[in-house]
Amino acid sequence: MAAETRSGSTAEPVQWGKLVFIGLMYMAQTFPSAFVSSFIPSIFREQGLPLENFWIFSLPLIPYWLRWAVAPVVDTYWIRSIGRRKTWMIPCTLLAVAAYASLAFVQPSYTTLNLIVVILFMKSVFTATQEVAIDAYTVENVRPHERPKAAGLNTTFEAAGQMAALVLLGVLVDRYGWRVAAFAAALLMLAFLLPAFLRREPPPSEAVERALRERSLGMGGLFAPLVRFLRRRDTWTLVPIYVLGGLYTGALFPMLGPFLIDQGYSLTQLGLIVGGTLALGTVAGATVAGGCVERVGARPMAIILAILAIPSVLPAVWLSYSGTTLAPAATIAVLFAPTVVVATFYVVWVSLRMRFASPLQAGTDYATGAAVGRIGQTLAAAAGGPLAAFLGWHGYFLVLGVLGVLACAIIVVSLKPLTVQIAARNERETGEGDTPAASPP
Repeated sequence: MAAETRSGSTAEPVQWGKLVFIGLMYMAQTFPSAFVSSFIPSIFREQGLPLENFWIFSLPLIPYWLRWAVAPVVDTYWIRSIGRRKTWMIPCTLLAVAAYASLAFVQPSYTTLNLIVVILFMKSVFTATQEVAIDAYTVENVRPHERPKAAGLNTTFEAAGQMAALVLLGVLVDRYGWRVAAFAAALLMLAFLLPAFLRREPPPSEAVERALRERSLGMGGLFAPLVRFLRRRDTWTLVPIYVLGGLYTGALFPMLGPFLIDQGYSLTQLGLIVGGTLALGTVAGATVAGGCVERVGARPMAIILAILAIPSVLPAVWLSYSGTTLAPAATIAVLFAPTVVVATFYVVWVSLRMRFASPLQAGTDYATGAAVGRIGQTLAAAAGGPLAAFLGWHGYFLVLGVLGVLACAIIVVSLKPLTVQIAARNERETGEGDTPAASPP
C-alpha cells in the first residue's frame, strides 16, 4: 500500500527548508482566521446571540466557493519579474491586512454585526485569491514523496498559528480591548508572509511553459483550465471526497468557542483551551498522519480513522451532556481525542488534494477542489449553531463522529480507481506523470 501514496523514490531527500518556508505561509493565514472563526462568534455568543443565528458567520466563507473562477486567472496571468504566484500573493495580502485592520474601528455589538460580516466578506474576497496562489505554489513545488510530510508540516504550522492567535488575542481582548486585538491579527498575518515576498520564486517547468504558450489568450483560453477540470472523469469522483471532507473538517473547530462559552468559560480561558487543544491535538494528528500516510498509505489510514471517529467524540458527548465545568486542562484532555482524529483526517485529505491536482494547472485544480471543500465547511458552519440548538451539544458531537465515518468511507471506496485515472490524466496532459508543475526551489 505504500506505493499508493508515493510516486517518487523513498531515497529522494526531503527539502525541509522549502517545506518550512511553505508552512510559514500557511501559518500566516491562521492568525487572523483564528481571530475571525473563534473569537468573533464567541464574543457574540457571550453577548447572548442565539445559536440559531450563528449561520450568519458562514456568509464570509462564500467567496471561497468562487475560487474556481479566480484560479484560471491566477494560473494564466502574472508578471514574470515578480513571479507567477507572488504577482497575486503580494497585493491580495496587503488588501486583506487592510480589511482586517478596519475591524479595529467597529466595536462588536448587535448593531454592528451586519457591518462586521460585510467587512469579513470583503476580506474573504482577497484571502481567497491569496490562498489560490499559495496553494498553487505548494502543489508546484512539493515533490510527490514530500506531499504527506508537507501536509503534516503545514497543518502543524497552522495549529501553531491558531494557538498563538487564540492565546495572544484572547489576552489582548480581555486586557486591552477589541481594537488592539484586531490590529494585532492584521499585523501578524503581514509579518509571517514577508519572507514569501522577499524569496525568489522558481519559474514554471518547461512542459508547463510550453502548454501555456499553446493556450489561447482569449476568453476561451482563460477558462480552458476550468473547462478541462469539469470535463474530466475523475473530477466527479473527487467532488464527494471534497464535500464530505469539508463537512467533517469544518464541523469541529468553529463551534468549539460557542460550546466553551456555554460551558461557562471566559474568553481568556477559551483562548487557552482552544489554543491548547489545537496545539496538542493538531500537532499530534499531523505528526502521526505525516509519517503514516507515507508508510501505510492513505486508504488504510482512512479505514483506521473511520473506526476511531465515533469513539473519539464520546468524552465530549459526556462533558456536554453532564453539564460539568472542568478545569481548563481537563477540558483540553476531553477535546484532545476528536481534535487528533479530525487533524489526522485533515492531513490525509490535504495530501490527497495535492496529489489530485494536475501539473498543468495546479492553481485551478487545487483551488477548485479547495472551493468545493469550502462549500462543505460553509454548510457545516451554517448548520452548526441550529444543529447544536436542536440536538444539544451532546447530539452535535455525535453528528461530528458520523460525519467522520462518512468522510473516511468515501476515500476508502474511491481511492484505488482514482489513483489510476489521475496518473493517466497527468501523463496525457503534460507527459510528466505524477510530478509537480515546477522544479523544486
